[in-house]
Amino acid sequence: MTASLYYDLVPKDPLENLRWRERMGRAALRDVGLQHALKQAALDDLLFFINAFCWLREPRGVVTTIPFTTWPHQHPFFEAMENQILESRRTQRPTPLTVRKSRGQGGTWGYICFDLWHWLQDDGYSVGYVTRNEDLVDSRTDEDTILWKAAWEIEQLPAWLRPKGYNASVCRSLSDHTIVNPENGSYFSGYAAGQDVARGGRKTAFRCDEIGAEDFISGGKDEKVMASIGHVTYAMCLVSTYGADEGV
Repeated sequence: MTASLYYDLVPKDPLENLRWRERMGRAALRDVGLQHALKQAALDDLLFFINAFCWLREPRGVVTTIPFTTWPHQHPFFEAMENQILESRRTQRPTPLTVRKSRGQGGTWGYICFDLWHWLQDDGYSVGYVTRNEDLVDSRTDEDTILWKAAWEIEQLPAWLRPKGYNASVCRSLSDHTIVNPENGSYFSGYAAGQDVARGGRKTAFRCDEIGAEDFISGGKDEKVMASIGHVTYAMCLVSTYGADEGV
């Protein structure tokens, strides 16, 4: 990932960031040129995109929706994911990435926003999310599920930043666990841990969410998932808090 061009233009203090977003949002509604400039800056610069347009849900707090203002120690995570995508595309060889984290470090939201950035602009960008059970894949109402988070993040974007023709009722399938970008054919897909995850398909990247969890490790689910997606993508990303002293 190249150096951030516009990151310093966005305040990192949460309150100042909110004020900045409100000013820019109001101004962009009246100024199409500003819309184009902000959109181009967002697509050129991942850190600007996240700090200017992405949000987090924190149900434990008094304020439950807060701006995603990145911490410096998160930046290597984004850079590592971008380098992984670039290297896997260049070499056409497996390029695994393991991210060991503690709670509350934005790991899941981080890769969702990273993938959303690519989903908005890369033709045919396809990413798969594997969770340890089907209840965590997708839901219309459960915000703990992966694809609920991705769909919610899309809805928070200004209308002029979302893909042309995007309509959640059409572009999101709860039965297939997919969210499609109608402009460029990119899509998110969700899967529960099992032996045949995406078997026969192809993906730009796969994210295994909390693969260190004990119920992921039990019965060798983690090993079965790795064996399956190893033939589906060159970019496997394992993101997990500590679970047990075993497993992949």
